[in-house]
Amino acid sequence: KLLVENGINDEILLEVTFNPSVENLVPPELIPDVENSAKLVAKVIGRKENILVWGHDDTDGIGGVAVLVDAIKECGGRVFYYIPDKRTEGGHTINDEGLNYAISNDVKLIITVDCCSNATEEIENAHSKGIEVIVTDHHEILVNEPNYPLINPKRGGAYPYLSGSAVAFKFAWYLLKLMKHWTLEDIINEKPQYFVWTALGIIADRVPIFSENRAIFLKAEEIFLSYTFPFTKAYENIKGRKPTLYDIINVVNSSKTEGRRHEGVELLMTEDINFAEEITSRLITLSDLWFKESEAELERVLSKVSTSRPYILVDAGKRGTPYLGFLAGRLKDRFRLPAIVLGRRTDGKVIGEIRAPKGFDTINLLNYISWMLIDYGGHKLASGFSMDEAFLPSLVEELDSYFSELGEIDYFEK
Repeated sequence: KLLVENGINDEILLEVTFNPSVENLVPPELIPDVENSAKLVAKVIGRKENILVWGHDDTDGIGGVAVLVDAIKECGGRVFYYIPDKRTEGGHTINDEGLNYAISNDVKLIITVDCCSNATEEIENAHSKGIEVIVTDHHEILVNEPNYPLINPKRGGAYPYLSGSAVAFKFAWYLLKLMKHWTLEDIINEKPQYFVWTALGIIADRVPIFSENRAIFLKAEEIFLSYTFPFTKAYENIKGRKPTLYDIINVVNSSKTEGRRHEGVELLMTEDINFAEEITSRLITLSDLWFKESEAELERVLSKVSTSRPYILVDAGKRGTPYLGFLAGRLKDRFRLPAIVLGRRTDGKVIGEIRAPKGFDTINLLNYISWMLIDYGGHKLASGFSMDEAFLPSLVEELDSYFSELGEIDYFEK
């Protein structure tokens, strides 16, 4: 019962759960759609057609994008990436701006990372433009029969709570196996950075460091101590000390899309130490400023918090928008209640982040209020959504109704 509650719902996961080493990772081809997707990538590479890796703008997505882009290049593919600017584009699905970018670059295949499990309409739109789509993701699946390859551990064949970066890693692993006949040992020897990039996503996305996630994390720690990469050397040169994985996450978290390049992806993948130092120096400054401002925002929103309900709801407005996930997480930790923090996108739409203690399912909540949402998605304990401002007066009423029907909850984190 304890194993099932922690996502170990398949016999094949027992070995890697009790002996979390990368040698015991579940073979990637056991995840539905991995084999047929890799064969499609191989065909596109063979035809010398362009591939676009489309990632979510967070450390989990950035790490996964780096892994897949590099693996496709290693297989001889013509590949580049696109990470929507979350300040202006939302960043959770295939949008028109990015699709037009793909069309203008004659892209024939889009591979998503850490997003798009439920993007049925957007993927149909891409299909109508002659572009095929493969989804790699780890968020909750809300569609019944997707008409696109969906590589998501929640469909089985892997630890269901893999990070988005770990899903991308598993797909890259199989692609290298198919096209270059590489074993996992070959990846360890030739591309040790894949484990580090993947672990950054595991840590940053706060998925359980358990079972397969733990196996990858432990290997990444070992590699991180044994190898020097340009992005770690750059940090050491600037700070005068070796970084931890958490230091690198803080740097990558501060990165953003500039034009068509993303600072986080460029930093992880560059082999130019001078370029790495240039990016790292700027991002460290931004990271220090972000933490200072986020703590100030936390103090500001705490004055608005009411604990008269079985949940926390705070509107941080435009000012608090860059810190929504941080604020929701800190409020959840402090009050041991589901925390919903609202902000404003540049187009005026309301966006929200939810964080909850174990024992609560944020996706069920979002399903309940879905009639008023533009889009939503995430995990049981962490999710996000967008909505029109006109529905704000109805939001509290709907939330009260949901929690009233739900009754008293026993949170595991108390």
